[in-house]
Amino acid sequence: MENNKKMLDELYKNTQMGTYAIDCVKPKIKSKDLIDLLLKQNNYYREINTKINKISKSLNYEPKNLCVGIRIMSYLSIKTKLLFNNKTNYISNMLAEGTQMGIENSGKALSKYSDCDGSIKELANNLIKTQTDFIASLNKFSAIQ
Repeated sequence: MENNKKMLDELYKNTQMGTYAIDCVKPKIKSKDLIDLLLKQNNYYREINTKINKISKSLNYEPKNLCVGIRIMSYLSIKTKLLFNNKTNYISNMLAEGTQMGIENSGKALSKYSDCDGSIKELANNLIKTQTDFIASLNKFSAIQ
């Protein structure tokens, strides 16, 4: 039961970070196609969060939010990078790197909490697959200035 909660926390933080990063970069994006892709991914993250909350509620648990320090550091890092370069290819690469970190963190959590319920594993694997597909879609913007 405890590993279910820990795994849910990891997934929740992953999707929160993804949503937060997207919200930070969105005002700087000039490509309508990239904005559309980010809105689709953001909606997916919200759907996953709804599922996480539903599972958590059944466990009488509330998933842990990203800590404020990480949010502040991420915000400052993203905004500083965008001051120097806000071209479409740079933003898409930055998002791909962050998403890759999310995939790696989810993969590590799956290994660490391998005894979590099948529905939570399925949710994690779905998130990893969708984030992998998201990176592939982001890579299409690598050549666009």
